[in-house]
Amino acid sequence: MKDVTLNAAKAAVKKDGKKCKSWISSDTSDTFQLIERKRIAKAQSSTEYKRLRSEVQKMLRRDKQAELELLCDEVEDNAKKGNGRLVFQTVKKKLKKLTKPFQPRTVAINSSTGKRLTEPDQVCHRWKEYCEELYNDDEENRQIDVLEQNHHR
Repeated sequence: MKDVTLNAAKAAVKKDGKKCKSWISSDTSDTFQLIERKRIAKAQSSTEYKRLRSEVQKMLRRDKQAELELLCDEVEDNAKKGNGRLVFQTVKKKLKKLTKPFQPRTVAINSSTGKRLTEPDQVCHRWKEYCEELYNDDEENRQIDVLEQNHHR
């Protein structure tokens, strides 16, 4: 019994142990070979690395776009058939996996003393101070320019 389950598990699990996105097409084994060549070239030649990186990105973008088009076709077909439940399930489950989740921007700014500010109120107050400093510097420079122009006349 134990041998049977171990053999079934070995057959089901990938041999190389690498994680693979579901949208990478299985017929693009060339992609994985290119990725390995790219990793090797990264340490050796920057021009070869750049070329291989662009090739890999093109192949992966093509695969992801094809997967998105298939999912959109599936959603459209279900919508035409009037099966709203499948439409929303497909959008919710499958399309969320393919697109990046929302990442809120973390706002951090340095104070005038160099301390890191992350609280929104403190950040707003610092921006106010910064803008006031800019305008104050502008007024001082303008006064100097005006004084210099008056002396030259």
